[in-house]
Amino acid sequence: MRTTPVLLLLCASLAVADPFVNSAGIGTRAYGMAGSFTALADDFSALFWNPAGLAFVPVREVHCAFDVDRRNTVSMLGKSDAPAFYQRLHINSAGLLRSVPTVSGGFAFALGFSSPWLLDDLQNYDGADVYRGSVGIAGPNDMLFPGDTLFIDHYSRRASGQCNLWNAGLGWQIAPSFGFGFSIGLLTGSEKVDLIAVSRTDGGAFEDFEERMDRAYLGYDLRLGVLYAPSKVFSAGVRLELPRRAGVAENRGSIDYLSGTDTSGTDFGVLRSGLSGAAGIALKLPSMTVSGDWTSRGPISGAPQGSDIDGWKFGAGAGVELPLRPLASVVRCGYSYSELGLTSMAIAWEEGGYEEAEAPRAVQNRHLFTAGYSLFLGSSVSLELAYGAGFWKFATGDPDWQNEITERHVFQRGVMSISIRY
Repeated sequence: MRTTPVLLLLCASLAVADPFVNSAGIGTRAYGMAGSFTALADDFSALFWNPAGLAFVPVREVHCAFDVDRRNTVSMLGKSDAPAFYQRLHINSAGLLRSVPTVSGGFAFALGFSSPWLLDDLQNYDGADVYRGSVGIAGPNDMLFPGDTLFIDHYSRRASGQCNLWNAGLGWQIAPSFGFGFSIGLLTGSEKVDLIAVSRTDGGAFEDFEERMDRAYLGYDLRLGVLYAPSKVFSAGVRLELPRRAGVAENRGSIDYLSGTDTSGTDFGVLRSGLSGAAGIALKLPSMTVSGDWTSRGPISGAPQGSDIDGWKFGAGAGVELPLRPLASVVRCGYSYSELGLTSMAIAWEEGGYEEAEAPRAVQNRHLFTAGYSLFLGSSVSLELAYGAGFWKFATGDPDWQNEITERHVFQRGVMSISIRY
């Protein structure tokens, strides 16, 4: 049976964002255009953004990309705030794309590895709050009654991990200007979560709790795409991501230092997503390339009513690419906006289902600004760089507690890749 420390009840409005999923996507060029790539999709990253784009790539490509991610957060409870940050380097994607000569039209396939979803998250609080519940809560050494103040000496929850895809995809032209494609991926992943909760009341120590969770994910991802390109100037595309499912195994150990109890256990569940997708258009002019995307994400089946994963989330973005022909290079930039949603996937546990929680109140929806650069080394090798900064802010509350918890997040990401086309 899953256990919940008392202090976590104060932060229960965040529980449904477990795991927190940051959809970073793949591909340096795509990231430099803020993910507005559904109607372009003309490199290896088409596996993720729109598999139909593979049908219009007339070359072979070998690709590898790395990224560095940094998250800064400031968590505020009442008049107290606490900063935290993490930073790490990992492989973003690697694989190959191969076009196949045909009598008419185009046909290509791609194989590879990618890490489009980061599970890193930070929550760090201290301060005080007043309990407004209707019944008392028992701690190891004390009782918390309605009207009592809980002093939070330390609350931290640090998660790190990622969900990966091992993908295979096909794209082919079923008409001179119309392509269709699909990709299927084995979803794997791991996550480590460390939780520490220390609190007290006027009567003394109330809670001193530590928990460690190790999770493993295994499932599938399936996406479909169409691309309409009636000319070399204009293209339009649609991507459809079918609901994902992955089995979850969680090994958990906890220590309650006040009562002296040490417990461990294993839980199982299913990681699920809702139906999602995007539609985009692109103009390839002699002086620039312009693209725009509209995104949507549907509710997750069985989600608690009114929670963060119940209901639709929408977004939009645009990207611009400018060639610098004398320097054999390209510069690009992009911007995207999306309605605040803490996670695009959530776990339904075998015991208890989804964790009940209030939906966050968006103080500031997600904004992402990006820039990128490509340098062509000869006719077949390209070195690409991209940088992006995103930010959002939300507040969550619980009717049993007086104060809201507010979190401000700033996410920075740098991506570097090398591609060989021949």
